[in-house]
Amino acid sequence: MTHGGVPSVAAVAALVEGPPPRQRSPWWWQAFTWLVVVATVAHMAMLVVQIVALRRESELVARYPDDADALDGADADAVFELVYELGDGLRTGLWAYLIVLILWIGTIGRVAGRLGHDRRVILRHWTYLAWRVALVPLLVFVLIDTRHDLPDPADRAAFAAAVLGANNTSVAFAAFRIAALGLLLAYVLVVWHRLRGPERVGLSRGASTTR
Repeated sequence: MTHGGVPSVAAVAALVEGPPPRQRSPWWWQAFTWLVVVATVAHMAMLVVQIVALRRESELVARYPDDADALDGADADAVFELVYELGDGLRTGLWAYLIVLILWIGTIGRVAGRLGHDRRVILRHWTYLAWRVALVPLLVFVLIDTRHDLPDPADRAAFAAAVLGANNTSVAFAAFRIAALGLLLAYVLVVWHRLRGPERVGLSRGASTTR
């Protein structure tokens, strides 16, 4: 009405350029997110190597009842040492990984609020729910002490059976952890995509002028 039915210059510019571009998430949070991604992939890779090493150890132990020298030699010692180091490294790395993950989750609310998002909406995704459900059997397995004293190695059949049973359980546990980490990795990428903001402010404006 002020302009006799003709829109003002500012109104036309707003229609052409579209809404102002969203603010990008801070660089430190994006770097922190990629640190979580790299740590998750590294943890999954270590679990895969552990499964391979446990399978190799099981092959050696399976020959033990018929071959008393199956567990002797440099190759066997290398396999046993690798299994031990991987188990120890994964236990230590798990605590470090959990600390990094908890800190990352704690930053989501701050970043979401800065960008004008609802933290509850950002966190809502089926991968997050599936990951939390997968944590239940993992925690139960950790809380239940599955370690047992091995039989006397002199009883080769009983000793091999005990080791093979323990290794099969460890392989299943590692495989389930890989699946849970896969869900978590997908969730981290979903949250990163939701909060990262536009790729380029200039590109967004340029694209809006073509509409």
